[in-house]
Amino acid sequence: MDKTEILRQAFWSGAPTYRQFRGYLRNIEKHRKSVATAFRHLPMKFILEEYGKGRFIHDWPTIRNEFSLDQPLDHRPLETYDAIWGIWCVGDSQYPVSSKVARLSKRRKQIMRLIINEPDISIYSLAKKQSRDYSSVHKDVKYLIAQGLLDSEVTKSNGRTIKKIFAPDSINTRLARI
Repeated sequence: MDKTEILRQAFWSGAPTYRQFRGYLRNIEKHRKSVATAFRHLPMKFILEEYGKGRFIHDWPTIRNEFSLDQPLDHRPLETYDAIWGIWCVGDSQYPVSSKVARLSKRRKQIMRLIINEPDISIYSLAKKQSRDYSSVHKDVKYLIAQGLLDSEVTKSNGRTIKKIFAPDSINTRLARI
């Protein structure tokens, strides 16, 4: 099916041209309702291919505000796009959508992903897994803690003090602590 036909299926009361549709995606502030309609009714594969991973991660928290759990048509796309956002952004389909997380740098998102996949990891282990120096990772973790995205817990093991890092909003953290 060609792109014009796909657009006609979602915007049956006056389908935009493909060029107009691409313009909507570039300026979501101005075309928020049209973009939300596209997210509700167009095939997800089409939307995600047109949007691109990076832009989707960045813009989904804004677009998501046009959806309502009170509307039956919004349930499935909202839950599905939330899960896709969580997996693409931090590696956890249950992670709550947040514009604060969406705006993080790639390295900080990678740190979030590692911590979500291994709750209670130490900063030293994080630095080792990322092949980065400890001080850079420590600075990023400190920033993420200050933003409220991560938390830490100090434990003692074999006479050493170990600072364990975890993501309090992650379902993986809650499951690991049961």
